[in-house]
Amino acid sequence: MTSICLDDPADVGFFPSDASNAVSEPARTLALQLREIERGFRDTWVGRAYEVALSNMWSALLEARESNWDGYGARPANWASAPHALRFLQRVPAGLPPPAVNVDPDGEIGLEWRAAPRRVFSVSIGPDGRLSYAALFGRSSIHGTEAYFADRLPSELHSALCRVFS
Repeated sequence: MTSICLDDPADVGFFPSDASNAVSEPARTLALQLREIERGFRDTWVGRAYEVALSNMWSALLEARESNWDGYGARPANWASAPHALRFLQRVPAGLPPPAVNVDPDGEIGLEWRAAPRRVFSVSIGPDGRLSYAALFGRSSIHGTEAYFADRLPSELHSALCRVFS
């Protein structure tokens, strides 16, 4: 079976940064063009998967906004994890389905992709951007922690996520 992951792990997310101090007319024109591209992207299959993931994330955060939201003493959702989770989602290889999103009992955001019962990738994203992950590939598995990431997914996470769907 061929993998649906075709992206180069060096690719940086779907959207350009909105953080700009440019004020010239050409800069404003470029910003409008980039917003138009983003709108077009959101109408694609990949864009819809991203939108589903975002919607699921906001729902999970709102549902877990108070202590003991699970009835077992869970901490409230740590909203500081949200920007890191958004950045992670923007860097997921195109063609993958949206993940299941949850809030872990420690308040971190959890994302999970399940291709089959024994083909799973799960990552927990902390408020400092730390990524704790585990993946199951039939009879083998991996797990670990990656420090804060900036412009791309760590290569081991990219590979594991793609391997789940290969």
